[in-house]
Amino acid sequence: MDLKYRLQNFSEIYLFEWPKNLGVIEDLYSGPRVNEFISFLKYYKVLAPFRFNAISSDSNLIHALSLKENILMDFSSDSLTSSKDYQFEEILAKHKNPHLKELLTHMNEADLKPNEASAEAIKSAQIIKALISDSQYLFMETPEKDLSYQQFCHFLDAVKFHCQHHQVNIFISSPHPEMWARECQFYIQRNSQFGFEITSVAKTSFFEDVSKNSEVTLEFKYPKTSKKTKSNSSDEAA
Repeated sequence: MDLKYRLQNFSEIYLFEWPKNLGVIEDLYSGPRVNEFISFLKYYKVLAPFRFNAISSDSNLIHALSLKENILMDFSSDSLTSSKDYQFEEILAKHKNPHLKELLTHMNEADLKPNEASAEAIKSAQIIKALISDSQYLFMETPEKDLSYQQFCHFLDAVKFHCQHHQVNIFISSPHPEMWARECQFYIQRNSQFGFEITSVAKTSFFEDVSKNSEVTLEFKYPKTSKKTKSNSSDEAA
């Protein structure tokens, strides 16, 4: 597979295999998952520097700034002025991704700092920051984490729109690969020689239209969270 050609000419989703019973290879997964993504690009001799944005379990947001300021800071030197509300709306309008509006559900927390905001608001800010960046690659570590089912559906629609209108490739590492099996084009896994192997996924087009009622059209089942009680905790764990 000519990976460099594909990365330069296609917009696709790659899903990293989550480590299961890999023996000594499993040690490679002990560090930040973004390191595995960088190792993968280097293995296939993709020329550096890489323009990429990462969504990871470590929020990668500056804690001294609000969520809105974290999003704005990548775009202009005067982003953190009193006009930030106007600049924020202007930047979102420029990217013309209609699904970003849905992702703004929790941006009533936009003026809060990461340590003050909800986990879902933080993840939403990370997603918006990544999707409006000028990146060749987006690496997403467990992107579904902390999102409600509805918010995740908006995120998925926003990602599809982004891939349709930009030259970008998305790399996902998730402990719930079944959620992404329908959406990705390739699986990435380590082999016994510590190298990488890419397997094509037979599937329908990634750009198949998704109706507004995403809960009906999406084929995966999002693992919903709920408070456990003594009476049902064992059933839920099963």
